[in-house]
Amino acid sequence: MEDKLNLQQIKNIIAANIKKFNFSIAELAELAQISRADVYRIVSARTLPDMEVLRRLCKNLGITVNDLIRVDKSNIVSSDK
Repeated sequence: MEDKLNLQQIKNIIAANIKKFNFSIAELAELAQISRADVYRIVSARTLPDMEVLRRLCKNLGITVNDLIRVDKSNIVSSDK
């Protein structure tokens, strides 16, 4: 479940920044030196890119890798009872 939340979080942040900078999938793919299919899979939360791809995406979207992978502690449910 944690991986799903992280993928969803990454997807949401990348998608929001694509919209903010008015990039097309093709433009971001070219800038990040990955295929359009890879960008689509990332934006649709179907795959988690490796660290190098994350760095290139972030560089072109004006965000940091930490912005993508930061854990939102409000979503964590404690198992302690």
